[in-house]
Amino acid sequence: MPPWPLDGALSLRTRIDDVPIDAGISATLRDLGNLEMGRNLEQKFRFVDLEYTPDNSLNISLAPTTWSESRSFHIALERDPLRLSRGRDGAWIEPVPLGGTVLPGIAVVHGIVLTSDAQVLFAQRNPKVGYAPLHWSASFEEQLQSAARHVAAAMRAPVSLVDG
Repeated sequence: MPPWPLDGALSLRTRIDDVPIDAGISATLRDLGNLEMGRNLEQKFRFVDLEYTPDNSLNISLAPTTWSESRSFHIALERDPLRLSRGRDGAWIEPVPLGGTVLPGIAVVHGIVLTSDAQVLFAQRNPKVGYAPLHWSASFEEQLQSAARHVAAAMRAPVSLVDG
């Protein structure tokens, strides 16, 4: 959150830039060679800048990326997290939006639906996904395929919100 009070509506501004990922991280990913990461399907984007302004604006800059570029970064982190924790100058990496290091991770937005009677809408994950198949999730993104089926299933298992 910004260090000033948010009074009124928040304005969202986005732009697409062609900012490369950090050179040191890029070199580390090249060192990994060819990894099996799955297919590149739809276009993906990564954050290159994120800024709140005193006029209640959120400015987001994105750059195109691919699933395989992002996945190679995740594999590198799993294999050797310390190798990617510092830049070429030895300083700790401070990724966008906290710092200026541009990473190849995918920018995502997770939506949570809250009904007027304080119920959270859940969706069941596809049985074919690699992460948590058939689990129920309050957050969803592009993997939501059949809204009607998920809405009906979610309505059979309502969850109440608890304050606190």
